[in-house]
Amino acid sequence: MKKLLILACLSASVLFADQAVSKSWADNLSVNGSIGYESEYVYRGWNIAHSDMVTSIEAAYKLYNGSLYAGAVNNRILGSSNFITELYGDNETNLYVGYKMPLYDKFNIDAGFTYYWYNVATGGWSSPWIDFCREVYTGVTYDGLWIAPAAYVYYDFDREAWTGELSGKYSVCLAKYGIANTALDLGAYCGGVSANDIGTDQTGPVLRAYP
Repeated sequence: MKKLLILACLSASVLFADQAVSKSWADNLSVNGSIGYESEYVYRGWNIAHSDMVTSIEAAYKLYNGSLYAGAVNNRILGSSNFITELYGDNETNLYVGYKMPLYDKFNIDAGFTYYWYNVATGGWSSPWIDFCREVYTGVTYDGLWIAPAAYVYYDFDREAWTGELSGKYSVCLAKYGIANTALDLGAYCGGVSANDIGTDQTGPVLRAYP
């Protein structure tokens, strides 16, 4: 089924960063973690659930002229679920790895891979109908403005989906307000998704027929 979704959303999160101890190779290593709450979990045009808890951790290592990074993000559904939640499960874990490096002036290029794992089904299902999805991405960011703009392209092998996304993020360092190693990130996103197999071959015709 050919699907086209246009999406736009605002996001806000609090980031707690803990820099690694400065010893030899650890000088190039950093680790960040965050805990957040979303009143609505909307992802690329799908309203997954009415509220969820988001936890994440990421490690980055300075390598050559750029940074090699890897991390995990967990979305735990808290509020009432819907048909999509029952098919995908109420606990989603995303594992990713990528590399980011300077491209020109204040432009940077970023590329990586994400594995979406849907586990612990709800709504009486013994297991999620969709177990996983695999996606590659590449994008360009710019650091020369007070708001950090970015443009990304994603391809999902299992949904056969192309996604284009434009975003902007503004980060407020809370250290000057007495909260050390903490920042408040505000962001806006818009984009579109075109998919040939929105339910992937892991499901039957029920999900494919979902509007």
